[in-house]
Amino acid sequence: MLRISTAPFPCTSLPLSSMKTILNSIQATLHSVEENARLRVLSTYGDGVDFFSNDYLGLAQQNVALNSDFKHGAGGSRLISGNHEEYGVTERYLAKTFGYEAAVIFPTGYMTNLGLLSSLPQRSDVVLYDELCHASIRDGLRLSHAKTNKFSHNDTAHLKKLIDQHANQAPHVYVVVESVYSMDGDMAPLVEMAEICNLPNVGLIVDEAHAVGVYGWGLVASHQLQDSVFATVVTFSKALGLHGGAVLSHSILKDFLVNHARSLIYTTGLPPETVHRIRAHFELLETEGPERRAALEKNIQFFKNNLNNLAASQLIPSQTPIQALVIGNHVAAVQLENVLLSGGLLTKAILHPTVPSGTERIRISLHSYNTEAEISMLCQRLNEYFEE
Repeated sequence: MLRISTAPFPCTSLPLSSMKTILNSIQATLHSVEENARLRVLSTYGDGVDFFSNDYLGLAQQNVALNSDFKHGAGGSRLISGNHEEYGVTERYLAKTFGYEAAVIFPTGYMTNLGLLSSLPQRSDVVLYDELCHASIRDGLRLSHAKTNKFSHNDTAHLKKLIDQHANQAPHVYVVVESVYSMDGDMAPLVEMAEICNLPNVGLIVDEAHAVGVYGWGLVASHQLQDSVFATVVTFSKALGLHGGAVLSHSILKDFLVNHARSLIYTTGLPPETVHRIRAHFELLETEGPERRAALEKNIQFFKNNLNNLAASQLIPSQTPIQALVIGNHVAAVQLENVLLSGGLLTKAILHPTVPSGTERIRISLHSYNTEAEISMLCQRLNEYFEE
């Protein structure tokens, strides 16, 4: 009979001899990363002014009262016991709100891209993706059997050239872009891209992670491109202040993902309360969204107007809450992060390989709840740094 123990086991710092070779190899890799000042660590932050979270509209701080008692877990995958009724209600709400036929919710935004892009493109298909697409898009494509090609960032001429090259040879060509890019903060030329992709066997897929909420129901909806975009990916972990993601598209694609997207099939579903809150936060945006977006837009302009010429010259052009100042090397970027942190300003240095080498930067996220006094303090520190 198996003896079950509930007592904690003593911790030892000495690995078993059979593990030493593996652990030494791992340690050597970490040491190399640390020598190049690129070692990532998990940090917690105390008091400070938030200029680094994706909580653009402050909804992560919102205590939305729920009228019902929910189970604390789904209890299984959606194909077993985890497909509770909140899923159906919220997915129908999302499809109607965003102007699509169907929606399917995944546990995270990362898993949404992973499931969609690893399963949809087939071996003979071609996927064209923007060179600055998020890691979740790239990882999904790595798991697919399709041929992939990247095109220059937001370069519609390059994209058209690649479509012309592949559309007559491949059964299907998928084009994957983000509407707002997470590290640069700029927008994709979606209208022009939709026109370029207007071919029977070409499908445009748009990740709206950093646009939903900030720009209403996203830039696809703002431009009324639902009929031209094959699938829209939305996440609930940015302006919605929660977690999870969804694919918005045709009911046929939903049925396909339920049968083929492994990151949906083989993982536990979201708890009923979480799915209910997703709908509740969208409903809150229907009433409070305009005011919060107006405050956010005011703060974006206030920030840009209060940088001196030296600091402003380092900004990547962006009208979104994501404002990135290119520093150019990882040591200086980390140094500036620490300078700002010493003044109680929470920002983040973004280093290679997250961004291309030589474009290391400070990424600043502005929010509807930041005050002018807080933004002035940030601008003052940045101005002083670039004047030194």
